[in-house]
Amino acid sequence: MSFPERILAATFDGRADQVRQARRCLTSWLNPSHPVADAAELLLSEAFTNSTLYAARGAAIEVRARLSGSLLHVQVIDPGGASEPVLQAPSAEAEGGRGLALLDLTAKEWGHDRLGDGRLRVWFTLGF
Repeated sequence: MSFPERILAATFDGRADQVRQARRCLTSWLNPSHPVADAAELLLSEAFTNSTLYAARGAAIEVRARLSGSLLHVQVIDPGGASEPVLQAPSAEAEGGRGLALLDLTAKEWGHDRLGDGRLRVWFTLGF
């Protein structure tokens, strides 16, 4: 199944209560019945939540998505924090710390990088 190219660009306040709004925006743009809608929503939620936890409080968080052919590429861009994202296995008792592990298990590809202006970009790709 292949879809025509489409682009999404949206900006949200970097607050935990905006995670739901970002998910809704992506799912609505993509279409709830799209083959990767559930996975995209989950992974966006994890990446956006990390941005609210580790970037400057309340600073803008950008969500960008590109649907092209049989790939969905999503980026979450925030002002960046003091450290880089690190994939690690949380303890069984930990209440958090599984976001990057979910990206690693679910996405076709994922990664992070610093933009020229110092902002942090976390991205993932889903195939269908």
